Amino acid sequence: MTVTPARAEKLSFTPAYYYATAAVAVHKDNTSISNPEADLDGKRVGVCDGCTYESYLRGTLELPGQGVIPSVVQNPLVVTYGTDSEAIDELARGDGVRLDAVISALPTLEEAIDHGAPIRVAGAPLYTEELAVAILKDSPLDSTSLVQRVSQIIQELHADGTLTSLSDKWYGTDLTVVKGPAGK
Repeated sequence: MTVTPARAEKLSFTPAYYYATAAVAVHKDNTSISNPEADLDGKRVGVCDGCTYESYLRGTLELPGQGVIPSVVQNPLVVTYGTDSEAIDELARGDGVRLDAVISALPTLEEAIDHGAPIRVAGAPLYTEELAVAILKDSPLDSTSLVQRVSQIIQELHADGTLTSLSDKWYGTDLTVVKGPAGK
């Protein structure tokens, strides 16, 4: 789960185990959107409901160490879906049929493209967020010791290269280190 100050009020987080870069995708036939900052004003942008991409578009995304991340997209028509995949499927129906663009994690968009989705990434990445294991603070379990143990395991997996190896294997790149613009 992406670490945010609002989520940290109810959840305890381990150290980050990987970093996700948010990006914009449009239908492959779209020729009018190449720069999200200039070209998405007033457009229908699909995102997962309640996720950081929605918060970003609404101008309320706050990330640790980065503060509030201002959206480069002015006046978007935010369309929410249960998952990123649903939004990508809607975009794949055709240019402007249901959506003009989607925001998701760059690896998610790249995987959809690799599996034949007729979409393309448009413009530079928007921001980078850290993902960590989240554990409910008022859990009936001893959440403090559970967070400490899971944190230790994640640190060991970072130190011995296991997380990097898994990331390279499944994503073809190392997502365990920050890449791209942070806080842009």
